[in-house]
Amino acid sequence: GNAMLIQLPSGSPDQPGPQNAEQPNTTFEAGLRRDLASAAIVSYDAVLGGVGKRAMDLALTLISAPVWLPLMLGAAGFAKLRHRAPVFLSDERIGYGGRAFDCHKLRISPPADGEAANDKSLKTLGARWGMALERLPQLLNVLKGDMSLVGPLPLSRESLEPMKSARRYYLRARPGVARVHTII
Repeated sequence: GNAMLIQLPSGSPDQPGPQNAEQPNTTFEAGLRRDLASAAIVSYDAVLGGVGKRAMDLALTLISAPVWLPLMLGAAGFAKLRHRAPVFLSDERIGYGGRAFDCHKLRISPPADGEAANDKSLKTLGARWGMALERLPQLLNVLKGDMSLVGPLPLSRESLEPMKSARRYYLRARPGVARVHTII
């Protein structure tokens, strides 16, 4: 959609001048600021972390590729032996600046329906290792520039809508493979 950004005058309410001559004007301005804070405004300020963080993400991802790429392919092969469902999945997520991208994931466990739901072998790997293996394809998203190694959880369009004013903070960073739970 189209985003509209309105720059309100910056001035303190105690300055003399026509903007403070009427009290309703400051009430209107406060209401406008409140409404704009909850509007879908996309800030195209520099991405949090900037060029240095992006360069570090690329360097670390490429340097570690001889480790994570065979591990990802091995986990995909293991998963394919266990079930017939597709092992590589992708869902639409919203990233920096409101751009949509396909967030990749590896399905290690069989789909939840049927007898396969009782399979306990993922627990033998450990839940944390299983989650880490499932996120390995997101390193491809890092290489494409859709994600970062560390950042907020990649959100769907539906999850982003109710965020109101926090949405603009989310849109200023690339979502991360490793999650940041609090943005200050």
